[in-house]
Amino acid sequence: MTEPPTVIEREFVAGEPFRLADVAPSVTLFGLVLPKAQVKGKRNHLWALKEEYLDGLPLAWREIMVRGRTGVSVCGIADGA
Repeated sequence: MTEPPTVIEREFVAGEPFRLADVAPSVTLFGLVLPKAQVKGKRNHLWALKEEYLDGLPLAWREIMVRGRTGVSVCGIADGA
């Protein structure tokens, strides 16, 4: 018989990245929770961050928040790379 998944309760702060998993020695997955009011829906259930919230983000993050669902931050998430 398969064990049920373990439920982990955790508080998230909107707009602050959080570590999901370390999947390899040099690969870490992060998550980000955004308020619905700050995103706009697009085709095929995709979304993008609204223009007014893009100001001040580094270019790499703007690209992820507007055009992609994935991205790479070479310098790490904490330094805003």
